[in-house]
Amino acid sequence: MSLLRAATFAFALAATLTGCAQQDPQQVVSRFLAGADVGGYGRLPRAGVKAEPPEAPSVHGTLAYRERIALPPGAIAEVELVEAAKNGRVVATTRVPVTGQMPIAFTLTPAENALAPHRLYALRARLLVDGKVLFQTDGKRPVAVSASSGAVELLLVAARR
Repeated sequence: MSLLRAATFAFALAATLTGCAQQDPQQVVSRFLAGADVGGYGRLPRAGVKAEPPEAPSVHGTLAYRERIALPPGAIAEVELVEAAKNGRVVATTRVPVTGQMPIAFTLTPAENALAPHRLYALRARLLVDGKVLFQTDGKRPVAVSASSGAVELLLVAARR
């Protein structure tokens, strides 16, 4: 809440309480501006105390496939966050070098202001070797994008050749 809004609210609250003659309006305003909770209406942050910025929305999870084959060296996992609408734009992409066993962990953090409110988003992923798709998601997987999103598990299928 901005300081101007808070002060306006405090004066409105003081004026309301003046009619009730229960408290001195000056004291109410002073207590509110000092950070005290006045009548359950909240409080202002104390001077010098910085609010922590909200965590950036992100999606994290793992990729895996069922086939029991090893990927050749140089394999890359590519995961995209896209708008769920048909031909939706790509919002974020990550490329992870594949080293070792399945599953492959990934994290996608869209750029600030890349997400539009009230839009649906989905994930799609693929495993590439020398630019060729070996495995991919079978369509798009709907996903919630927030700072508290749980882990997503994507199962990849062999690419049609």
